[in-house]
Parts: sequence; structure tokens; C-alpha cells
Amino acid sequence: MHGKLLKLRNKIDLFSNQSIENELMEFTFNYFYTGSRVGYKPDGNIELFITTYLVDANDNLFIRYAIYSGHKRYWKETIENQLRTMMMDIEVSEQFIKSSLRFFEVNQDKYLTTEKYENTFLDLKAKVKNK
Repeated sequence: MHGKLLKLRNKIDLFSNQSIENELMEFTFNYFYTGSRVGYKPDGNIELFITTYLVDANDNLFIRYAIYSGHKRYWKETIENQLRTMMMDIEVSEQFIKSSLRFFEVNQDKYLTTEKYENTFLDLKAKVKNK
């Protein structure tokens, strides 16, 4: 698919429902992440924390939180792959995944400091528990 990805260390899914209720109706998705270098700096190894989430037309919230490690070169592909895999897991069809991600680009704008990442994740997590 995208070459080598970072290695998945841990994953937690917080879903309001087992699957998206109607992919023909509009759904939105987004992500945010944080991370840090690990080990000897010139090696380029990182630990990456990614949260991807999707909200369907019925306000069902699907969150995936995961921790990865590996070479920093593959961080963008790892984020896109997590989003794609989460969509498949909640039964969004391959055709809708392709069209949804056609112009999608991972960028550094979604990077958060560790504290901001944790607070944003906890705020998002609370929305699932309120359903």
C-alpha cells in the first residue's frame, strides 16, 4: 500500500456503535497526533500517538487511539493507514473510503503538544461516554 509503516504498539477503539449507520449520508473524519524521538537522535526513531475519529450523520462517534514506534519517515503513511483501517472496521465501503481520502493529506498542522493531545483526547472520549 504505502511502503513500510510504523509498528503498532497498542490500540483502543471507542465506538458509539459497531458500524456506521448509513455511509450514503454525510460523515466527517479527522485526526490529531503527538510524538517524540526515542533512542539515539540520528537514528530517526519515534514514538507516535494518533487519534483518528469519524462522526456519522446520526452523530455516532468512532474513535481510534493508537501508539506506534518506528522510523519517522513513515509517520504520514501510518496516520492515513489508521484512518483507512478504522473506516473499514466500521463498515465504510472501499468505494466510499477511496472517495473520502482522495484529496486527504496528512500534515503537521494536526500535531499537538503532549498535554494538548491528552486533553483533546479526553474531551473527545467524554463525548462517546455521553451517548
